[in-house]
Amino acid sequence: MSSMTDRDRGMGVARAAAPSQRQTNPCADSLWARPVQPMVMGAPRYSAPTPVPLHRLEKIAEERPGPPGTPVALPTTPPPGIPVPDLRARPPVPVVPWSTRAQRWMRERTQPGRIETEDDARIADCMAMLSTGCRILATIGPKGGPGKTTVALTTGLVLAEAPLARPIVVELNPDWGTIDQVLGDANPRTIQDLLQNLIAVNQAGIGMLQGYMTMWGRLPVLTAPSNPQEMARLAPRDYERVLKLLSIHYNLIILDCGTAFTQRLNQFAIQAADHLQVVGWPDHATMQKTVAAIDYLASSRYAHDYQGVLAELAPNHAAVRVRALADMTLVVNGAGFPSDAAAIDLDKVRMAVSSLNAVVSLPYSAPLRRMLGDGTLTMDALPADYRRAVKGLLVAVLGRLADV
Repeated sequence: MSSMTDRDRGMGVARAAAPSQRQTNPCADSLWARPVQPMVMGAPRYSAPTPVPLHRLEKIAEERPGPPGTPVALPTTPPPGIPVPDLRARPPVPVVPWSTRAQRWMRERTQPGRIETEDDARIADCMAMLSTGCRILATIGPKGGPGKTTVALTTGLVLAEAPLARPIVVELNPDWGTIDQVLGDANPRTIQDLLQNLIAVNQAGIGMLQGYMTMWGRLPVLTAPSNPQEMARLAPRDYERVLKLLSIHYNLIILDCGTAFTQRLNQFAIQAADHLQVVGWPDHATMQKTVAAIDYLASSRYAHDYQGVLAELAPNHAAVRVRALADMTLVVNGAGFPSDAAAIDLDKVRMAVSSLNAVVSLPYSAPLRRMLGDGTLTMDALPADYRRAVKGLLVAVLGRLADV
C-alpha cells in the first residue's frame, strides 16, 4: 500500500511542477497579458491630400523662370572690390537708462518739461550758428557773494550737454577764488603752468592741453593760482595769449571774474568779452549797486576813467570801447531766498534796465548750495528748476551772440 507506482510518481511530479510554472510567469497579471484588439480591415491609414486651388497653381507657374525641369540660376558673385552686404548684421539697439527715460516722459507730459524741450532745441540751433569761431562770455558783478562762480560753472555744465557745444570755464579771479572748492578734486596745474609750456602745448594740440584742465563732468575748467601773490604776477597779456590758444579748440570761453571792476584783469575781461553776465543778489542794496554798475559800464565815464588801466591792453586809446546795454544780461541769482528783508520786485528791475538784452532770475536752491560747498555737484544732481532757469539764461545769451 505504501508503494507508489511509476504512473503515480509521474502524476505527482506533474502536480508539483504546476505551481512553480505559475509563479515564474511574469506576464500572467501584467498589461502584456491583455488580449490584442483585432485591427479593422479596410480602414484608411492616411487622409487624402488637399487639392491646390487653381489660382495658386497659376501663380506658381508664373513665378517659374521656365518650363518644368529648367534649372534655377544661382545668384552671381559680385566682382572683387564691391562690398557684399551682410544680411545678418543688425543695427545695435541703444540702451537708455531708466532715469533718462523717466526724464523724457516727464518732459513730454508736463508744461515745464515742454518748455525745457523747446529751450534745448533753441540752444542747439544757436550752437549750430556759433559752431565756427569762438565767443567769450564774462561773468562779472560789482559785489562779492552773489554767486558769480556758481552761475559760470552751471552755465558751462548745462551747455556742455548740448550738441556742437565746446565750452570751457577759465578762472580770472585775483582774490581767493572759490572755484577749486566747488570742483572738489581740482587739477594742481593752473594757468600759470600752462603759460610756461604754452609753445609746446600749441604745437602738441588738444591732447597736451587737456592735461592742464579739470574735467567737471563734460566741462573743462582751467583754474588760476590760489595764491594772490602768484595771481598778481599774471598780466592781461598773459591771459590774452591763453585765450588765443583756447579759441582754437573751443567755441565758447566763459570767464569767471572777480569783484573789483578797477582791477586790470577784470577790465581785460570786460573789454575782451563778446557778452557780459552781470550777476546780482535779490536784495535792495546789492541790486542797486548792480544796476548802477551796468549804467556805468554803458556810460562815457567808463572809457574816460579807465584809459590808464586799459592802455596796457590796446596800443591806442581809441580801441577802448564802451559796453552797449544790449551786450549785457542781468542775472538775479537766488530768487526766492528766505530772508527777513523785503523781496525785490523783478518787474521794477526790468523797467529800470529795459535796454538790457535780458533779465533772468535763477531760483534759490538749498540742495544746490550744499552740493557746491561739498564739491559733489554733478549734472544729474542739479535741481530741475535751477537747470530749467539756466537753460533759459543760455537761450537769451546765445540768441544775442548768434544775432551779432
